[in-house]
Amino acid sequence: RNLPIFGAGFFTQTNANQAGSLQSGTSQPNGAFAAPTNTPVSPDYRVGPGDELQIRGWGAVDLDVRAVVDRNGQIHIPRVGAVTLAGVRSAQAEDVIRAAVGKYYRDFQLSVTLGQLRGITIYVVGQARKPGAYQVASTSTLVSALFASGGPNQLGSMRTVQVKRAEKIITQLDLYSFLARGDKSADVRLQDGDTIVIPPARGYVALVGKVAEPAVYELGGSTETIGAMLELAGGLPVVADPKRAQLEHLDPTARTARSVEAFAL
Repeated sequence: RNLPIFGAGFFTQTNANQAGSLQSGTSQPNGAFAAPTNTPVSPDYRVGPGDELQIRGWGAVDLDVRAVVDRNGQIHIPRVGAVTLAGVRSAQAEDVIRAAVGKYYRDFQLSVTLGQLRGITIYVVGQARKPGAYQVASTSTLVSALFASGGPNQLGSMRTVQVKRAEKIITQLDLYSFLARGDKSADVRLQDGDTIVIPPARGYVALVGKVAEPAVYELGGSTETIGAMLELAGGLPVVADPKRAQLEHLDPTARTARSVEAFAL
């Protein structure tokens, strides 16, 4: 039977719509994509060099400034001077700027919003569909970068995707947990210079017959159970007979290359 590999369809759909996806933009010479300009910013996002802020003030002071954080982590506001913002959370940026302006003016109103965000360069290596260097938004996470870069190839693992930073593994993501259960607990925000490593898959098992989603599933390790595989597949439908199951082993190195075991779940 021609069975799909579970999870591969998610990346296929993303690639087909990449012009409007997470990393849409102008194609770069190295195959990367320019960071998008409309990425939502969480309150705990930390401002850094290259980020743009739009500052508007009225009342005792008239301000309409687009300021970019320089390498020293500062912005310069006319008639106010330098304000240090590097490492400040986006939710606190307005308070920091308000305090700086308040040293010189009274009775004013202020509005601060983030404009163009800085881009960071990450690397996708190993068994990736499109390995290489990518320029992504500074708000990107491991999951969003994987979808932007096309994910694993036909030999790559979806169960043990790693992020390396300064030669240390900072997280290991099981994409099946995300695709089947929405679990993103192992997802992390990426930093400039991070490397996403996609190792080869450890092995596969096919689920056929009366199962919710017949497909080829990647094994998570040597201790993977039939119950865990069925859970990923959405369990058994009501028309399935749990007293009649077959497990077929294929091992070309064994004396008997094919063996079938019948049992009840």
